[in-house]
Amino acid sequence: MPQRSTPAPIARLARVALGLALTIMLGAHAIARDESPEEGPDESQSERTAAQQPPPMVRLGLRANALQQRLGVLPAVVIVETPMAYLGALEGWSLEASYPVLIDDGTPDARENIARFVRAFEPASIVRWAPEGAGNGKNKKGKGKAKFTPSRDQIEGAVARFWGAPSTETLDEQWARMGFAPPGVVVMSEDDGAWTAGVALAIQRGQPIVWTSAYRRLPRAQLAPEELETLDRDLRAGLEARPWPWDALGDAIDSVAICLSIPSRIDPPAEREGDFALTDRVGRHADGSRYAWASVLFGDEATAAYRAMCALFLAPDHGWVFDGYEGGDPEPFDAGLAIPLFERMGFDVVFTESKGANLPTWRARCRTGIRGGFVHVNSAGYPRWFEVARRERAWASEVPLLREPAIVHFIHSFSAKMADTPQTISGRWLENGAYAYAGAVDEPYLQGFVPAEKYFARMFTGIPFAAACRYDDAPAWKLQVIGDPLIVAGKARPRRAGAPPLEGAEPLEAAMKAALEERRFADAAASLVMLGRDDDALRVARAALDDLPDEADGASLAESALLAAFRAGDETLFMDLYERLPPKAASRELYTSALWQLLRPSLEGAPDARVVNLLRAHIRDDSVLDDAWDLRSPVALLYGREAMEAMVLGLIERTRNQKTKERLREVMSARPLE
Repeated sequence: MPQRSTPAPIARLARVALGLALTIMLGAHAIARDESPEEGPDESQSERTAAQQPPPMVRLGLRANALQQRLGVLPAVVIVETPMAYLGALEGWSLEASYPVLIDDGTPDARENIARFVRAFEPASIVRWAPEGAGNGKNKKGKGKAKFTPSRDQIEGAVARFWGAPSTETLDEQWARMGFAPPGVVVMSEDDGAWTAGVALAIQRGQPIVWTSAYRRLPRAQLAPEELETLDRDLRAGLEARPWPWDALGDAIDSVAICLSIPSRIDPPAEREGDFALTDRVGRHADGSRYAWASVLFGDEATAAYRAMCALFLAPDHGWVFDGYEGGDPEPFDAGLAIPLFERMGFDVVFTESKGANLPTWRARCRTGIRGGFVHVNSAGYPRWFEVARRERAWASEVPLLREPAIVHFIHSFSAKMADTPQTISGRWLENGAYAYAGAVDEPYLQGFVPAEKYFARMFTGIPFAAACRYDDAPAWKLQVIGDPLIVAGKARPRRAGAPPLEGAEPLEAAMKAALEERRFADAAASLVMLGRDDDALRVARAALDDLPDEADGASLAESALLAAFRAGDETLFMDLYERLPPKAASRELYTSALWQLLRPSLEGAPDARVVNLLRAHIRDDSVLDDAWDLRSPVALLYGREAMEAMVLGLIERTRNQKTKERLREVMSARPLE
């Protein structure tokens, strides 16, 4: 867990002139380029000009934001079902107007992500698009049925056409004619599901693609030294092949988006200990100096597309700041110092100050999910648990379900050690809807983190996400950055009238009405949730529960409407739906988290047998001690002490960890509350 020690001062921008920087960030800017006067300035003028320029990370943010503000947005969301249809939908993007494209692959996770995005984006229309010939690509076989994915030529062709280049070979020339210099590059493989994020970031951010071999090990793993060398070699070769300067901060290419499901931890240098973060090593020269800020964006096709679309089309204006540190920590880590920054931006913020931070407060806040936006947490702990107050821990299962997508900044050692594992903190935030995350893969010590006030000052002054959460001149260390590195806080992109130029696109509203008429209630409820109409989805669910022909229909309806009932805080309907889930679905972390977050408060006072039985049937392995402790008295009161002991003995039998077994025996021997 983080060691409390005095933080080193932040190099440059330690105290940002917020008003001036906001003016710079929010003002109108042309697409970033270097203007060369007809006659060169004298040396003193050059020195004065250089001294007056913002630091490289500010310039990078200005460039990224200026381009985004130039690219208009249509107020529509396009939903497709296949990777090839996704690429086809991106072909409708233009410099005049673009629109978010999300993939519904039929999984509850994909549909929940679409619903989160819609609630934040608030589109005027949502359409489904299924073009003919969407299978024209490479046949890629996975665990399920074969699916088609695009080739490198198809992906690069989409980028070139967006920018008006007649071919992929002439894209650099086209950018030069436009006076445009790419702010970064995208590293990707067409054999990795995260290509969906890579192509979107390449198009919308104006970034060349660097191809590398696919890394077929999960992000939770550790990257072997030879694999890191291959990645670094491929990246440098790709950079050298382009005409843009890249080897120093402040030149053209200053960011690297690694769109790969790649191991995200690396070995430390010989003289150091603990894992280092891949994203803090990539973008550096052999001497350790940084030439670019890097981040990683991983996931299957649907998930990676969601994370990229959030980064490109959302502009959060709200947040939650939670300070789990008590007195004794260095003053700069007082999270309350960040609140005036939200107020100056005009952003809504919920602040949980340290003196009121505890587990009941956390649980009350998370009971039916949180809005998302910007989330910051001060904590301590390990990969699977974090302290909400000194010596009061919460497990990863306590991470809130997000009603809207979020950018999460977590001051806590080890939280990103296994970034894609839902039993760990970062993995649960990402599974619950976060599209960007900054946290440590190991013990960086407290001074390794940028405090909340400084982090938000940097974000709100236009510094991109991958740079805002890092010290400017620090050596490679242990802070992992997940998501688009060029996320910039500020105003939403301008919206323009019109509809996506996709022939045959069907309004989701029409599909929903057809499902209702055909009594396909699960499909209708799923469409209503994706339309952002939870209340209507719940009305359909209530009306249909007693009018379903078989158990399969009940299970489908339950998956479609369960989380809408959770968000509404409707315990009775939530339980009605949960009890219809098939066993495999009922044990999913997403659903068991919702179950416990919503129903745990009902264990206080006189126990309700239905609540107790449902929770007892879904005690989580990753929070078995907390779950068993909270159920011990209700079970004993309802069914007797022997039933409580049998419950705990069953948990002891299935638990492998010897220390956990001993703690469970303590739970069993504790006297139940009367």
